[in-house]
Amino acid sequence: HLVLPASVSMFTEELGYDPRSTGASYERHAAELVAAGRTYVVLDDGAGHPALPGAPAQVAFKADIGALWATSAQVTGVWTRPDLRGRGIAHAALAATVARARADHVGQAGTVSLYVNDFNTAALALYSGLGFTRVGTFATILL
Repeated sequence: HLVLPASVSMFTEELGYDPRSTGASYERHAAELVAAGRTYVVLDDGAGHPALPGAPAQVAFKADIGALWATSAQVTGVWTRPDLRGRGIAHAALAATVARARADHVGQAGTVSLYVNDFNTAALALYSGLGFTRVGTFATILL
């Protein structure tokens, strides 16, 4: 599907290996998020211009609601295509993703959170600029 290459790119950039190398579970997970309406994307024509209806399109930005419970949603898998980074696309798209997460999943009073590795300075700046605040330090452990 259209989102899988972006999902794989995000994972590979963040963790250093292709998640498909261990089997089909990552691809199934990405497809399940899309099917559940928990993946949000911005499409373009592959050159940074709006995708026209019926024309070929690529994912310019994506984010998932990776965890959802009661009135809380956790944004995961935030990714902007490398050729579009630094143009403000992620700021607008992630703000819209947070608004949609509230509208679609947790309500206006709900909590939308995310986590980021401390070395990802661009993401830290983006999230801070959108009003996210640090509340703790955690480590990612893959099982």
